[in-house]
Amino acid sequence: GSESELWISRNGGGRWERVRSNLPTTVVSDILIHPRDNDLVVATHAHGVWVLDDVTSLAQLSEEVQGANLHLFDIRPATQYRLYSHKGSTGHKFFAAPNPPEGALVDYWLKSRAGEKEEVKITISDASGKTVRELKGSKEAGINRANWDLRHEPPVEPEPGAPGFFGPSRGPLVPPGTYTVKLSLGSWSASKPVVVEEDSRIGISEAERRQWYQACLDSAALWKQTDAANRKMSALRRQLTELQSTLEKDRQASAAVTSEVKKLAARVEEVARRLTIQRPLGFAGAPLADEPEPLLSRVRGFYSTVGGYTAPPTPQHAALLERLKKQAAAVDGEVKTIVEKNVPALNRLLLDNGLGRLDAGRR
Repeated sequence: GSESELWISRNGGGRWERVRSNLPTTVVSDILIHPRDNDLVVATHAHGVWVLDDVTSLAQLSEEVQGANLHLFDIRPATQYRLYSHKGSTGHKFFAAPNPPEGALVDYWLKSRAGEKEEVKITISDASGKTVRELKGSKEAGINRANWDLRHEPPVEPEPGAPGFFGPSRGPLVPPGTYTVKLSLGSWSASKPVVVEEDSRIGISEAERRQWYQACLDSAALWKQTDAANRKMSALRRQLTELQSTLEKDRQASAAVTSEVKKLAARVEEVARRLTIQRPLGFAGAPLADEPEPLLSRVRGFYSTVGGYTAPPTPQHAALLERLKKQAAAVDGEVKTIVEKNVPALNRLLLDNGLGRLDAGRR
């Protein structure tokens, strides 16, 4: 309830200004900068402990930096921690605060806010110069923060408004090593190295880790391939359903057109069902006996399984991966034939009859 005032020094010029009064106050018992992590730890009286993760940007915010249009601060080493989720248990628990942002903290300075059409791009590349991840940063003036989760790009894009039961997909973890973070805005750019370290609790040889990493990359690529095929078939499935409904209402519709649409719809339906099961809304039971085992869910499950532990794939996993690759290649071949041969042929017939065309690339 006591009154207080907040004073700031603008641009480090030594001139202090009062910017606001009557602020609520909290008694601070102690302030510490952690010697290992460079975190600012503030202990308050009866209000707990407050932590500002990595204050490197504040320590390096010199007049020279503030005068620059763009500046990238040093990036501290980042550890690939394997987090244990204990949320499944119930009963009494001790209080635990949220973990800090996962991965590498990328702090940068912008002298002024970026324009609406400008983009702050953060590119992470490995020792060979190959890009492993691209991120978009905040455009605000002052100190900004982004964080890289130490992973490649996610295998698939989430559907709009549908992140999934377990959240959006995540890419494979990159191998430990030194990476380069490049910050760019228009013609301005800056780069800094970042060291990625393995969780000290993980015991695995370099050869075994390479095998595991390759399995993660292969399964991610397989998921991306299968997901793309599924999106194409789902889009065609919707369009053909709409077209069939239109033809049913059109008494002047050509019998040849109706027949060809029905034929392609049946083929698309068969391929789509091999990729994923279309269950009625609200159905939560096991797959029905006459339904094919969906390829997309098996590929997705394999990716999740391999990425869920840190060890080379077992012989069973290696054999399953090869089977999934062959099955995905077969389905992909059928999708290619439908998109590149069957759809164009039907589109010519539809256009000749004034019925528009199908878009094989539309979701």
